[in-house]
Amino acid sequence: MAMKKARGLLLCLIILATFSVVAEPESLALNLAIDDVEAVHIEGSKVWLKLADEPTIKLLTITTDNIGSSLELTINAIPVVRSTIRSEVASGLIIVPVASEQLLNLLRPLSPARNK
Repeated sequence: MAMKKARGLLLCLIILATFSVVAEPESLALNLAIDDVEAVHIEGSKVWLKLADEPTIKLLTITTDNIGSSLELTINAIPVVRSTIRSEVASGLIIVPVASEQLLNLLRPLSPARNK
């Protein structure tokens, strides 16, 4: 009898594990306009972006309110970076470790001549 109960309990646990849903972090998107970028520095495929005041406040609000969520940042719908929010971003400084050619082409006109 104990063996039957153990099997029944094991079966219930297997069913629960099979149908339980693991919560994915919420995915957020922030699409900026090219005019939201105040300064750009490019070295190879690495890019540093400094946002203007209004988008900096927008980014601060999103990152403060959504720790643990995933954020995809785009400029003119071109992917910039996707990351899990670990802390608030108050500086408005964004580092793109490896920018796509499409993003580099968009940002080069904003970069000082020595960084092109």
